[in-house]
Amino acid sequence: MIANIQILRALAATAVAFYHTGYRVPGFLHTDFLGVAVFFVISGFIMSHIARESAGAFMMHRIGRIVPLYWLATFLYVTVILIGTSSKTATAVSLAEDLLFIPRFSEGATPIEPALSVGWTLNLEMFFYVMFALALAINMRLAPIIVAAFLLTLWLVARACDLGPLLLSGRMITQSILCLALLYFIFGTWLCLVRRR
Repeated sequence: MIANIQILRALAATAVAFYHTGYRVPGFLHTDFLGVAVFFVISGFIMSHIARESAGAFMMHRIGRIVPLYWLATFLYVTVILIGTSSKTATAVSLAEDLLFIPRFSEGATPIEPALSVGWTLNLEMFFYVMFALALAINMRLAPIIVAAFLLTLWLVARACDLGPLLLSGRMITQSILCLALLYFIFGTWLCLVRRR
């Protein structure tokens, strides 16, 4: 089963790489063929599948897998920015927010991409991991159900009550709750639960 997921992950990576080439298929369609969505579904599935450790151990494993490479890539990219080969800018504050997976917004509440633009996906991944770790702390066996129910409820309430402007002070929460991509994690969790039956 895991081998099949690795094949699916490779196909999703290929689709995302294709998107970043800028190529447009006939009809001017510029698409990642849902590659990012597939990554998020896989993440929800895998986290639910491996959820057999404490919340602290879970977060340490996730941080160990993501942070070193992301920080290295971000520092390298910011170095390129600082020597002037990019139109982007970076400040100490924006860099710190990027490294801590804190989404940034303009004054008009428009999301600002991290210096390393693909970091927006990691902001969502880390939000999901933190929520999953909290669910593990509540009940290890029921963590996938707890996290899926909590995130779906949060997303529905935020959407139904139009809480976007109100939540802007909690920027990480705002982007994550109101982002449709969050539903992909929930779907992956649901697929794992269905597979277990």
